[in-house]
Amino acid sequence: MPMSSQQGQKSLVNEQTAGIVSFRYSHSRIRHPILDLSLLRCHETAQASQLASASRAAGLVLAAPGEYVDPPVWPKQFHATFFQTVPGPKLSLLDLWYDIEAGSNLNLIQDQLGPTLWDLEWTNGTSYYFDREADTCKVVKFPVGMLPPDWLKGSAYLGKENVSSHECNVWQKGDPVPTLSLGSSQVGDPKHFITYWADVHTNLPIRWVFFTGQTLEVLKWVEGEVLPKELLQAPDSCFVDMQHDARILQTGESSNFYSGRHFADARQ
Repeated sequence: MPMSSQQGQKSLVNEQTAGIVSFRYSHSRIRHPILDLSLLRCHETAQASQLASASRAAGLVLAAPGEYVDPPVWPKQFHATFFQTVPGPKLSLLDLWYDIEAGSNLNLIQDQLGPTLWDLEWTNGTSYYFDREADTCKVVKFPVGMLPPDWLKGSAYLGKENVSSHECNVWQKGDPVPTLSLGSSQVGDPKHFITYWADVHTNLPIRWVFFTGQTLEVLKWVEGEVLPKELLQAPDSCFVDMQHDARILQTGESSNFYSGRHFADARQ
């Protein structure tokens, strides 16, 4: 019995998803990209006593006066896999395919026992958030495009810390913001926009944490790995007639999309 058009589309989606899973695990060799990072204002306004107190609690060995280590620069193309936690708590497995040469950035976010969110970002500032199985899509217009490889340039160097048996350099970027309900024992302790850990020997990222408490632990980082172009095509549901179905959101309305919001802020 011939398949219907809808069945055929679902079959294609399943094949594409299976292809990504197969692609994910067929390239496991980790290379060592050299990193350095630019964009975003950064200034050190945290009180020295507050920073020292927080550093001792976290096991951070503070940098000596005048000591500075340049932050990493991302490779132009890479595939990374993360374990992500979001306040709630909410757990997910995140695959990131970054390709500045193609102008695309895809986050494939698999929630724990939940749906898979595709977050496809382009250098023109347009981001598509879609669920292929549910055939839903939301389009978000950000004022700027995807992060450049050197987006961490100008970060404040804090010192060194051991994370998951890796000796790491630690940087913070962005102005301090008030602490909300993030589980901090120090009420009002300022938290910068992002804190970033990278292995001192390989410069590979190990962890980064946003001021909201969203944490990404790096499980795999493969330089030069890219997706086939056909997997970077948003579905038809993302291109509806806006006069009949207003799915374009403004940046401020997209607070549920943690990764998109945070990195959009970093681009400015």
